[in-house]
Amino acid sequence: MHAEKRTISLTRYFIPLPSPQKAALLVLLVGCAFGILSGLLTHEQASVFNLGNDVGLGIFLVSLPSLISGISLYAFRRVLTLKRILSLCFLSSIFYAFFYLAGSIAGITNAQWGSNLVFIGYGLSFILWYAILRLGFGLKRTALPFSMVQLLFNAAFLLGSNYIVLGSDPFSSLIKFYFASGLLLLATYLIFWLINAPMKKSFGVSSTEAITLFASQWLYRSNALEEKFEDIGNEVHTQLALAAFRTRHGTTYFAVPYVHFGPFGSLGGSEFSYLLKNRIERMAPGSGAYVFHGTVTHDFNPVSSGELDRVSAAFLRARSKLVFKEGRMSFAHGKSGACRTHLLSFSNFSLLGLSRAPLTTEDVNYAVGCSIMNLAERDGHPAIAIDEHNSETGEVTSFEPGSPEAHGYESAVRHALSQKTAQKPFRFSSVHCGIALNSIGSAGISLALFESGKSHYCLILMDSNGIEPAMRRYLIDELTVHAKRKGIMLWAEIFTTDTHQLNAVKGVLNPLSWAAKSEVTAMLKGAFDEACSKLAPAQCAAAKEPMVIKVIGSKQSTELVSTVNSIIAMARVATPIILLGTMALLFWALSKI
Repeated sequence: MHAEKRTISLTRYFIPLPSPQKAALLVLLVGCAFGILSGLLTHEQASVFNLGNDVGLGIFLVSLPSLISGISLYAFRRVLTLKRILSLCFLSSIFYAFFYLAGSIAGITNAQWGSNLVFIGYGLSFILWYAILRLGFGLKRTALPFSMVQLLFNAAFLLGSNYIVLGSDPFSSLIKFYFASGLLLLATYLIFWLINAPMKKSFGVSSTEAITLFASQWLYRSNALEEKFEDIGNEVHTQLALAAFRTRHGTTYFAVPYVHFGPFGSLGGSEFSYLLKNRIERMAPGSGAYVFHGTVTHDFNPVSSGELDRVSAAFLRARSKLVFKEGRMSFAHGKSGACRTHLLSFSNFSLLGLSRAPLTTEDVNYAVGCSIMNLAERDGHPAIAIDEHNSETGEVTSFEPGSPEAHGYESAVRHALSQKTAQKPFRFSSVHCGIALNSIGSAGISLALFESGKSHYCLILMDSNGIEPAMRRYLIDELTVHAKRKGIMLWAEIFTTDTHQLNAVKGVLNPLSWAAKSEVTAMLKGAFDEACSKLAPAQCAAAKEPMVIKVIGSKQSTELVSTVNSIIAMARVATPIILLGTMALLFWALSKI
């Protein structure tokens, strides 16, 4: 788990980029800042005239070639969004400005040293463009020529400015620019070779290709990486649990596929909570669907979105087995330490929600879930275990067999079973709401309301990557007070799907946070009022259906994480040594030319 956390931490480098307008403005500001700093180095006295010239020089030397390079790239590769191209221009303009200043300072003591630093800066900026175009933007064939073109634009503006005396004619200077870039490019290829070897040996794909495929998914939602997952995946036997509630308003299905909704973006099963909901509602017109997070971990990530067909087939088989009975239910709560279970017992099945809120409530190993369901099925009726996944504290973990949490959940279930009361007829209603929030997936928010005697139980399912503990507590309290004003004593709980559809930038933890409390609270209150008006007597049924799906798998996941970490450890040592060694060699060689 420690190794997995180290690997996951790399995703913090995926950050939102500025708009094209802001990125272009930043490029201009870098040029202005460079010009002002350059003026401070060269002028004895400051003046408005000098300041204007300095700013103009900075824009001419740094900003204009960067923007021209970016516009040229965009003209030929429209698939690359302008904000990404201009963000690269901003980054490279900082490189150029830094080495121009470093060369100016060094040139005061030794003109040769100053020009050498500028040549090295050009080489580093060149490989920056090449690496980002090749790995980040996926330009396998054209990364090199586009990098060479941007270097030519910058060199032309530098040679036309006479800002630094390079000690040779323009043609010879241009050759030195490309000589420095070529030598550093060879060093880059050596680094690529070193980091490619472990991944190629273990999985048959190079690390650079894997990085490109990952970046393509994050940037363009490309699913080309699924082909690689298919190669390393293996089939597992799992199941789909299905509960159904039928009223005069229609049938609502509670589907619990024991697969994990990951790894991220649109890869594998990341969008299954939304896709399966839509698929069920199409296969059963007029129905509503809830897709819950089963007791599974990342080991059960489907290799591709095509595995949805197997899950859908399992749903159809399970639905054909449903035998509806008059709806009767009871509710019980079990607790053992921090572990809690919410037991909804119906006429012919039971639902078990598992949570440790406000402590971390993360993925539960499939074997633990099966053990819990076997424990609850001693009365002969199916039991369906659901990971509520409703307390995201930032800790990335999973609860494995033999862990204190696994034992705690089993003890909580025993406690809940001992608290069961006589079942009573119940009424049921369901409301679905779509909401435009960055932390809510495409399946939106659904609210199911059960009324049995004077008791009301509200189950809220959010298509989110978890929820912050304070937000969960706030929403439950607000809804409970709202119900009390209507004369209803309500017990409510929030479930999330842990969808990884949302994990597109800045890490893999994107829970529903405090910032969205106003919008979500208002929506839940409205949904609850609508649900109260739609309550109707219900019939219920449940079934389980085994299925076989292809997943990335625990062995492959462990091997992949270990390989990635070994590559990171090696790259941290090898990369600076190779680059610094090449720069030292380059500095010496340029002094001899």
